[in-house]
Amino acid sequence: MDQLAAIGQLKPTHVSNKEMRERQRLVKYPKALVGRINKIKNTVRAMYNNQGIKTTNGAKTWHTGRELPDAMRKPLDQCQIHETNERPTTKSATRNRAQQ
Repeated sequence: MDQLAAIGQLKPTHVSNKEMRERQRLVKYPKALVGRINKIKNTVRAMYNNQGIKTTNGAKTWHTGRELPDAMRKPLDQCQIHETNERPTTKSATRNRAQQ
């Protein structure tokens, strides 16, 4: 490395001091959280759209409270097999569900 630097083959690289790196991490973390929140919101919206449930566009969907999720909620024992995310893992579980 010293030889490469001596003949001008290495370009100097700036490395921030520890305080600056900590500040940069503090700025990036909230951005990462916002990205995760948006991903979850998009997943929920896609789940509603896949079920044919119309949602409002934009921030209004998330600021109207829990009216839509609460309206869709019902006890698990009242759900049909196609309404749950449960998947039978064995043939006997499939037979048992078919008999119910």
